[in-house]
Amino acid sequence: MKITKSHLGKIIKEEVTRLLMQETESFRLIVHYIDQGNVYDQTEWTFSVNGEEIGTTTTGAPRADDIAWNIVGEWGADPNHPLDEESPSFEGLVADVAHQLNTSDKFAAAVEEAEEDINRYARDASVDYGGEEDWEEDW
Repeated sequence: MKITKSHLGKIIKEEVTRLLMQETESFRLIVHYIDQGNVYDQTEWTFSVNGEEIGTTTTGAPRADDIAWNIVGEWGADPNHPLDEESPSFEGLVADVAHQLNTSDKFAAAVEEAEEDINRYARDASVDYGGEEDWEEDW
């Protein structure tokens, strides 16, 4: 049987994809929201990831996708479970973690609280530099 270069390339790509999918399925991150705190326009988040405490910081309005990316990146930075940000496994884990965050009522309430704190900081900073009327017009 004769195999062309393009056919061989396709076979290799399919096999690599299959192996990466097995790798992703071999571990799953179970994420639980623990706490958050605001400092100015930043929010410091704490999560339990497979029983390990992981912290991350966001600036501005918190988004589950960004936080999920940070969580998986922090988890993958640990030498015990290195994970390359360029791999499909990384993206799959980010999507799964984002889904877990988006379906958590406790996390949704924390996001709301963080947004209120950030808006309060922005309003207070604006008042310091020109009055509440200017802030209301801008927002």
